[in-house]
Amino acid sequence: MKITRMKSLTAVLGASALLITGCGSAGNPADQVLETAKVDDTSGLVIDGEQIANADLLEAARKGTVSWVTSSSTENANLTAERFKAETGVDIKVDRLPATKLNERVLSEAGVGQVQRPGRYAQRGVG
Repeated sequence: MKITRMKSLTAVLGASALLITGCGSAGNPADQVLETAKVDDTSGLVIDGEQIANADLLEAARKGTVSWVTSSSTENANLTAERFKAETGVDIKVDRLPATKLNERVLSEAGVGQVQRPGRYAQRGVG
């Protein structure tokens, strides 16, 4: 009985080691440099040809802080926020939540009308 358990444990550990080694062989995606987006802020915020915010909304965002709730890792979220600030001049406050909690929050806010469809911010303006 002990021999069978030991063989099973060895097989599981061996398979785990192979899986981990196999997953790491393609290189670390974090080591890859992403292409810089084309940012135009002359008449609002346009990133890679897509208008994200009109001029009034961009100016209001630059005067304050934008909250971003994400389930990304702390390191990735902070790097993204720093890069966004460098490219747009907008300060970002990062709040992390586990994916399930983030889903609950979005559904809750949508239920009381606090979630907007993409693009509506630019159309509504500030106010």
